[in-house]
Amino acid sequence: VLALAMALSLMTAAFAKEASDYNDYDEVTHKEAVDVMTAAGIFDGMGGDFNPDGTLTREQAAKIITYMIMGKDAADKLTTVIAPYSDVSADRWSAGAIAYCTNEGILSGMGNNRFAPTDPVTGLQFGKMLLVALGYDPDIEKLTGDSWAINVSKLAISAGLDENVGVSLSQALTREQAAQMALNTMNADMVDYDNRGTEIDLPGVGSIIVGASNAEAVATTRDKATIANDGYVQFAEQYCEDLSVNGNATSDDFGRPAHTWKYDKTTVGTYADTADATYTTKVKVKDIYSDLGLSENMTASVETNGGNASSQAITKNSTVEIGAQGQLTEVYYDTDADTVKIIHIDTYVGKIAAVHSNVDDPYVTVSTLSAGGPNGEFETTSFDRDDIVLYTYADDEIQSLVLAEKLSGQEVTSFTGAANAATKLTANGTEYTAAAKAKYADNLVADSSYDLYLDTYGNVIYSELYEGGAGNYAYVLECGKRAGIYAGDNEYYAKLLFADGTMQSVQTDKDYSVAYNASSAPNGGGDLEKFIVTYTTNDDEEYVLTAKSAAAAAADTIQLIPGTSLVNLTTGTDFYANSSTIFVVAEKDGNDTTYKAYTGIANAPKIGTSTAGAAVTAIASYGEGTVADYVFIEVNAGVISSDTDEMIFVKGDTKGAGDVVTSGSTTYYAYTAFVNGEETELKVLTSATAAVTALQKNVFLKSVTYNSNGYVTGVTAYTASGDIDVLDETSDGYGTRAESNGTIGFSYNSTKWYTYAEDVAVYVVDGDDVSVGSIYSINDDSNDGYVAIVDSGEVTAIAIVKNGVTTPTITGLSNQTVTLTGSPLQVSATLNPTVGGEYGTTTYKWTATGGTIADDDAKSTNITFDQAGTYTVTLTVRNTISDGSYATTSASATITVNNPTT
Repeated sequence: VLALAMALSLMTAAFAKEASDYNDYDEVTHKEAVDVMTAAGIFDGMGGDFNPDGTLTREQAAKIITYMIMGKDAADKLTTVIAPYSDVSADRWSAGAIAYCTNEGILSGMGNNRFAPTDPVTGLQFGKMLLVALGYDPDIEKLTGDSWAINVSKLAISAGLDENVGVSLSQALTREQAAQMALNTMNADMVDYDNRGTEIDLPGVGSIIVGASNAEAVATTRDKATIANDGYVQFAEQYCEDLSVNGNATSDDFGRPAHTWKYDKTTVGTYADTADATYTTKVKVKDIYSDLGLSENMTASVETNGGNASSQAITKNSTVEIGAQGQLTEVYYDTDADTVKIIHIDTYVGKIAAVHSNVDDPYVTVSTLSAGGPNGEFETTSFDRDDIVLYTYADDEIQSLVLAEKLSGQEVTSFTGAANAATKLTANGTEYTAAAKAKYADNLVADSSYDLYLDTYGNVIYSELYEGGAGNYAYVLECGKRAGIYAGDNEYYAKLLFADGTMQSVQTDKDYSVAYNASSAPNGGGDLEKFIVTYTTNDDEEYVLTAKSAAAAAADTIQLIPGTSLVNLTTGTDFYANSSTIFVVAEKDGNDTTYKAYTGIANAPKIGTSTAGAAVTAIASYGEGTVADYVFIEVNAGVISSDTDEMIFVKGDTKGAGDVVTSGSTTYYAYTAFVNGEETELKVLTSATAAVTALQKNVFLKSVTYNSNGYVTGVTAYTASGDIDVLDETSDGYGTRAESNGTIGFSYNSTKWYTYAEDVAVYVVDGDDVSVGSIYSINDDSNDGYVAIVDSGEVTAIAIVKNGVTTPTITGLSNQTVTLTGSPLQVSATLNPTVGGEYGTTTYKWTATGGTIADDDAKSTNITFDQAGTYTVTLTVRNTISDGSYATTSASATITVNNPTT
């Protein structure tokens, strides 16, 4: 006998927890279910996490059922003084719930008085519990016995408990899948029986129920329905009256028909309805017509990313295609209104440009990689800087954000279309289709390796050259046979320069200094001095070398410019380098040689200039296709350029008396600055007038001079000199052009295009705010200002100034004295000032305290007077840009009108 103390009641108090508070909320797939079940108090976290992929256990299922039926407060009061099962002690946290569910026939033990509380729960097992909670009789419906599984399966599907769960009910449930089944139950009808039949015991068979009626939905006469106004009682209306849903009376941010859940009058969230047809590639209109089962031609309303409203004819035989590869197209057919709605949702690819974790509501900044894609921010703690992410965007904000699936080191053997815009590619034997919003960071080169990123539909949406490193490459400085250096008979050796810049003499399996025979030993037979090789070791720990390059060429000239992928040689064969190319450089200074290794073209030393090469004494390179994996370069001292200048961005500001900060006896101005993407503050002494003047505009600094107390006493800005050029809107013209084929443009109307470094630093100035961006933060925009550093024709740093409208200037509007003449007396004054800084749409407005203005909306005008006196004339000039922002300036002059002397 179970001694069970229960307090049966409905939920009596709102449960204030929000699912978004879970630390791992970004990992939740069934967000609607988790949101609603958390708000209603059915589910709670596990130490701050929801653990969506955690397996649901039998005792957790029992607890959930009691929460659903009784409410959290009442269910937590369930106790029992006798252990309900041998493996469930009376004081176990779940004992009360297990005892209650057993007593109500919702669940049963596993035999031998065992319950197995921590065993996983399948969808069928949880479905059986939920069906009983809905009122289904387990004996009448045969939810026990040999055929229980198929009977539960049919009944659960009929009741809609399996909708959107995403797995077979025969599999173990995760916590979030259980939340989905619980939410489905909230929407399901309660049932009852007019006649529960008679139980008959059959010898050798057991008891059976005969004469029972079918389960029928429980009707209701309630005036107000909280779940569905259909005349029946839903589970939530029976047990959770504070939970309500408004049906599809609204739309979400994408324009999809949606429903809104509330708990205790507090909105939980708005969620899209399930579409009647879904596509992720182009689809023909006739197929939509067929999939919806239409019998007449219709006109559908269309929205893309929550805007851009249009219409689309849906006809039986139309071969017109809509949608795009990797674009989600959802079609909704309202049978009551006989209307069709088509929703397009783009998936963009972006990079996490910044992580803001030290704020009350942590968020990340996403910089788009898709051409024309939007930038934005998203509240989360789940991403790191430079993560490649997929996101959707509507209502001027990011709606969803997930990490893109990465396939590392995929060898692309072929592709269809342009190298920077391939529509299909084959990598490691698998063919991939490119998403419509795909971005190729590097042009594809056949037989080269790339990191591929896939969208949620399996399309390639981003690719970049593989950064796998140079593996077991080495350069042979010398090799041969030398007596006495190794014990034993084998005295063959090689002096190897490894990919990390270290040098070591190793024992080899044979003499690699003998004449090289390409026909008999095509992969390395000897004479390997000055060759690039790969190496392995045999069982005797001897190095086995395989030639990869030709012998190093000597006395060549090279143009090796960091960030520029093409490496030019005067006599040798040019090659390309990328972010994974290993450069090992030997710098000779007399009898001394220094070896250094560099990974990636952006980190390689600068040898030569953009216009002239520098001499090297030896060079060898090896790589698949045209991209080098490993490069050895030998140079004499003084050939490698050395530039240790920092690059610091400072947001310009004109400081005044109100900006002075006093600390003890020191006064300074505070400026926002960024060093290597990290925000900092420059404290510039007010006495450092040259620095204060230099920082009146947005500027990149080469160096900053500090005193012993850390205050700035001087700055050195980048200026045009040698290979360095500095661009800005004042000198080169306002406006920018978005990245295209590895280049970006400055000056919207007279665009000049530049390549950019792989690690180009980008900052975005928007009013008082400065953020770290990426090259894809730059859009086609005629209004933006900028300052950019160009090194050897390549952009290395950019600051974009959003809505950079200029303030016009007026000069040459001078005071005048004129005298009335003629009959009647009259005189005209000519006003022809000089206007500078005209930008966007420029308008002119003349006003005067007297006289008649000939043309009041022109740059120059005449004003006629017929009375003596002193008059003020004012010209106002306004620059207005496309977003409505404007800047104005005014200037005035005094005109003295005299009477004639005769």
